[in-house]
Amino acid sequence: MTTMTSNPSPEERLRAENAALRARLEEAEETLRAIRGGEVDAIVVETDQGPQIFSLDAAQAASNRFRGEILAQVSDAVIAVDADQRVTYLNAAAERRYRVSASDVLGRQLSEMYTRRWPRAETEAAMWAALREQGEWRGEIIHHTHDGREIAVEKSITALRDAFGAPAGYVAAVRDITERKHSAAELQRVSTLLDTLLHTAPVGFCFLDRNLRFVRINERLAEINGIPAEAHLGRHVSETLPALFETLREVTGRILATGQAVLDHEFSGETPAAPGVARFWKESWYPVRDGAGEVLGFGGIVEEITARKQAEARMVTMNAQLIVASVRQHELAESAERLSVELQTDITARKEMEEALRASEAQERASRLAADQANRAKDIFLATLSHELRTPLNSILGWAVLLRTTPPADRKPVHADMDHGLAVIERNARVQGKLIEDVLDVARITSGKFMLDLRPLDLTSLVFAAVDAVRPAAEGKGLKLEASAGGGGEGGDGLGSPWVNGDSSRLQQAVSNLLTNAIKFTPSGGRVAVRVELLKGTDAGTARITVTDTGRGIDAEFLPSVFERFKQAGEGTTRSYGGLGLGLSVVRHIVEAHAGTVRAMSQGDGKGATFTLELPATPQTAAPPRSDKPISTVNLPRLDGVRVLVVDDEEDARLMAKQTLEAAGATVVLAASAEEGYHLAINGKGGAAELQVVVSDIGMAGEDGYSMMRRVRTEKGGKDLPAVAVTAFAAPEDKRRALVAGFQTHMAKPIDPHELIAVVAGLVGGKGRTTK
Repeated sequence: MTTMTSNPSPEERLRAENAALRARLEEAEETLRAIRGGEVDAIVVETDQGPQIFSLDAAQAASNRFRGEILAQVSDAVIAVDADQRVTYLNAAAERRYRVSASDVLGRQLSEMYTRRWPRAETEAAMWAALREQGEWRGEIIHHTHDGREIAVEKSITALRDAFGAPAGYVAAVRDITERKHSAAELQRVSTLLDTLLHTAPVGFCFLDRNLRFVRINERLAEINGIPAEAHLGRHVSETLPALFETLREVTGRILATGQAVLDHEFSGETPAAPGVARFWKESWYPVRDGAGEVLGFGGIVEEITARKQAEARMVTMNAQLIVASVRQHELAESAERLSVELQTDITARKEMEEALRASEAQERASRLAADQANRAKDIFLATLSHELRTPLNSILGWAVLLRTTPPADRKPVHADMDHGLAVIERNARVQGKLIEDVLDVARITSGKFMLDLRPLDLTSLVFAAVDAVRPAAEGKGLKLEASAGGGGEGGDGLGSPWVNGDSSRLQQAVSNLLTNAIKFTPSGGRVAVRVELLKGTDAGTARITVTDTGRGIDAEFLPSVFERFKQAGEGTTRSYGGLGLGLSVVRHIVEAHAGTVRAMSQGDGKGATFTLELPATPQTAAPPRSDKPISTVNLPRLDGVRVLVVDDEEDARLMAKQTLEAAGATVVLAASAEEGYHLAINGKGGAAELQVVVSDIGMAGEDGYSMMRRVRTEKGGKDLPAVAVTAFAAPEDKRRALVAGFQTHMAKPIDPHELIAVVAGLVGGKGRTTK
């Protein structure tokens, strides 16, 4: 007898597959719970090469604990892959996030779920290096999903190894931070808008802390007070406006007692802008609170009403005169004398006063308009000044470095005397560049346009970079330059590098200014030392940088004014040591803008000086590798086979960039205008299919670099072409404009050729070999 068996229907097969998949997932989740609970010593996994044993012994305990914690966070997507990037596991959150099912993607390439877009080329290289060396990596990237969506994610990856220690794959916990990124971008946009409103408003604004010290102030209020804006910051009200201190203390005391704002309060008094003249203001003061409702300080809105009060006083006087005349008229009308009296009131003076008030208001509006126009003209002038001063320095510094470090193959190495001369040119070009930056920074500070780009920073790496930058100047003067990090000082805990929330370029500028100052005033054979350390304390503690020298020292009578602008110790200091007396004032502004302090100590008489800079520390957020070697000893990458388009309307700048990049092995295509650069990048010789990176100037005649890059980005072939803006426009807003236009990196002239090589290599993923 033959038994007939019917084939299962598609629905039955699907139900069977789903049941099997659920069983596998339940088994996997049970296994993960057992791993996390320490109940499993090893796992046997079936692979194409047969069963593989993954050990979970004590040697991998830390890694396993980390892995277990990640897998337990079921609200995040958890994805595991093998060494060939094939998906071996994903949890339910990953299925929802990427809109896939486990049955469809298990055993398939991860790239079929999503592809990655890195913020910088070097970020991907850093990830693989961290996974190789530490077995873990954390960071933020963009995922492009298989269905066309773009997700910003925060990702933690752990490397897996088999029982023999060989790489076996990776497990990742992925958190969607798209909304957080959008919120952060919107917050930054609102913050920028508020800053713009603050500095352009026709009324005065300020923020005082609880101790009545100025934290922020706009130019209008500084103008009302008759004191520069930067002279308010960090100063107590009693120091800047002593005549108004008692009244303001009463108002803020009322706010602290009641928790309520004080609105439309009228002040009167004198200011340094007009000593001996009574002035009037209408002010509103608000409590500024933290997230817990604690009052951090006081926000003030100030409008000067002196002209109005004077007009009102004149009106009161005239009205009184009118009342007296009216009473007199009434008395005459009631007399038994039957007098016929025609009384005319002269209101000419009142009309003149009303007209004068209207003229005063019109004059005030015209003055504000003129001030706005003057500020815009000053901004244009500063940008032009920066461009005109930096452009020639770019060629001077660039060629000096190139001639010293990369002699042509068909010539003998540079003679020692010639090398010394080139070193002098290089050193003085850097000094000139620093003076230019100090002058421009002072202009930005006084105009309220000194902006910071805050982010977590490894302070030790930043200090060592500043030391490398000034090392040629120290060696050229025959000084011993030392740098150290860690505990050991008073309060130091020796627990590693302190982290701060700050602007990397500005803080490095502050440290460089302190080091340059020490080098300038230390005679040949002396010593300059810098130390960075983390002090014990509550929360994250305090980060301290100390710069000491064995130079001439600072006289006691000059110490209180050492950080003031244009101040130098003694009439002959400028002639003997050079400089404009701006560097230390810029240091103080940068540090105080970071909520820090800087102070100077010296016994004078050739006993040297010590400058101490302290900043609020923050918890460490990452631990990237850091090299303590000076720049001159760091290997430079080769650019063999890399094709670069250089766009610049200055012939000297084009040739300098060409020589720099060709010395590293690159093939360079030149364009003398933005229009030519656009066509070469898209249509002409060396088009986007061949080019790997564009290096372009911004301030070119005719079309500028911003416009050119925006046009390139609209073309299909230029959408993903890496680009570097190399420009003499060096303000923070210039950097933002470059990034918005489509450049990946902004470099301010004068450019160090080695830095240009490193940046280009980073954008093309370090293509080529490295060489000394």
